[in-house]
Amino acid sequence: MSKILIVEDEVVLAKDMKETLTAMGYEVVGDGGSGEEAIQQAQALQPDLILMDINLGYGMDGITAAAKIKELYGITSIYLTAYADPQLMERAKLTEPYGYILKPFDPRELQIAIDIALYKHKLEKEKAELQTQLLQAKKMEAIATFAGGIIHEFNNMLWAIMGFTELTLDEVPQGSVAHKNLQQILQSTQRAKNFVAQFFTVSHQTGPERETIQFSQLIEDSLTSLSKSLPGTIKIEKNLENAEGNILSTPDRLQQMLSHLYNNAIYAMREKGGILEVTLEEIYLTEKPATAEQSLNPGPYFRLTVRDTGQGMDRSVVDRIFEPFFTTKKIGEGKGLGLAMVYGIVRGQGGAMNVSSQPGQGTTFTILLPRVEK
Repeated sequence: MSKILIVEDEVVLAKDMKETLTAMGYEVVGDGGSGEEAIQQAQALQPDLILMDINLGYGMDGITAAAKIKELYGITSIYLTAYADPQLMERAKLTEPYGYILKPFDPRELQIAIDIALYKHKLEKEKAELQTQLLQAKKMEAIATFAGGIIHEFNNMLWAIMGFTELTLDEVPQGSVAHKNLQQILQSTQRAKNFVAQFFTVSHQTGPERETIQFSQLIEDSLTSLSKSLPGTIKIEKNLENAEGNILSTPDRLQQMLSHLYNNAIYAMREKGGILEVTLEEIYLTEKPATAEQSLNPGPYFRLTVRDTGQGMDRSVVDRIFEPFFTTKKIGEGKGLGLAMVYGIVRGQGGAMNVSSQPGQGTTFTILLPRVEK
């Protein structure tokens, strides 16, 4: 149900509009009589549309309030006015409203204007989301390509260090200081090699040979294991019953992906607790989805949704969440590779993923992965 905020200083007219809109099936989330109230309510209620009287009784007028609301929160208005003053209309045009309604209004004209405005709002929102996803995809592809080249070069260096260290160990007396030092070099090089291996995932490099796996059972097992270590303040809700199909992958990669998603959700709920919701569905794409993140071919897919009720993230964090080494955690709490690895695993599987979040409203990761038909 679309949410509409009414800003009208005439109490009787505001009440009449609220009753009319409610009867039409809209949700009126608030009403105010001044521009200052409009700005406060827009922030608190986040409506889809504002019906804004141009000439308010006191304080800032409707045009100034509408311009401020659009600048701060991206919410656009339909103006209400009792007369179409040319000079006023020219000023109003600069705020790019969705339309104008003359008072007294006709209910049918009001509904048409609102329906058109909400449709334009939906299209603009989808366009903005697609542009964001496209920029994110291009950025991640550039990072992956760059990382892939570095990985191969650095891996070759590590193999050379390990090889020559092992050869030298055979020439040095066991128990000597030099022998112990070479062993330390070998162990450190092995740790570096294991660390570099993580970047093969981030850069979508080819991994071990894949096998057919029942995805829902793997998720079930992972949640059973997770529940044993969860604090009492965090509960698990799962819905896996309608997804019995298989996926072509490696258990380690999928478990790694799930582990990072769970850990991210648990960290977000560490202070107040909450609910970790995991849903797996079988879907069939009949056409390429409207997402710029990755062009998926039509066919059978799993849709995995991991949702938490934690602290959420603002737009600036969401835009960088999959970048390697980007983290909001304190020093020592994380390296910033977890979600980058999840992104790499999903892309390496030929899938796509998306994240939606708002401060105080939790976070939802949605992942599409190719499904093997039965």
